[in-house]
Amino acid sequence: MLGVAVALAVAIGVVQADSAAPMINPRRVVNRVVVIVDEMVFTLRDLDRQIPDAERRVSPEELTAKRKALAEELVEKALIAGESQRRQVTADDDDIKGALDAVAAQNNMTVADVFKAAAEQGFDEAAYRGELRRQLIAIRTIQQWTREDIGRSDNPNATPDYEAGRMKMLGVLRKRAYVEVRL
Repeated sequence: MLGVAVALAVAIGVVQADSAAPMINPRRVVNRVVVIVDEMVFTLRDLDRQIPDAERRVSPEELTAKRKALAEELVEKALIAGESQRRQVTADDDDIKGALDAVAAQNNMTVADVFKAAAEQGFDEAAYRGELRRQLIAIRTIQQWTREDIGRSDNPNATPDYEAGRMKMLGVLRKRAYVEVRL
């Protein structure tokens, strides 16, 4: 407490700083909040964990650009996850198995090869299955939202365009949510 009082006194000029006064250690930020989406909070450390070590050895401007892109991706994932939860969209183990089989067939691999390739990307089997589940739920949510949006349209010839529906849904969700990015 005495250190704070001395620092305050030095700052306002009541006491002259000298070597007898305790030194105040400058603090450096080791983590901070960078993204808020409604009640979800993401820190700088959360962002940096998603950037491979080799990609972090770039100029500060490039690192900031990577962080901004990741922050936007986190916002989108959080908005879609919230909408998925609101709509109670799910993906069960059979859905995950089907997605794994499809990925393997698409790449002329076995499921074991898919897991091996995922491991090379830093995913263990459980994490890869979790990411597949998240992606399936997101796709289903966007498709559901797009079909409903077309149903509200006056255009009888409207066809579902996944990317256009995704962007429109994100725009609507962003307006409804509290979103803050601090980079």
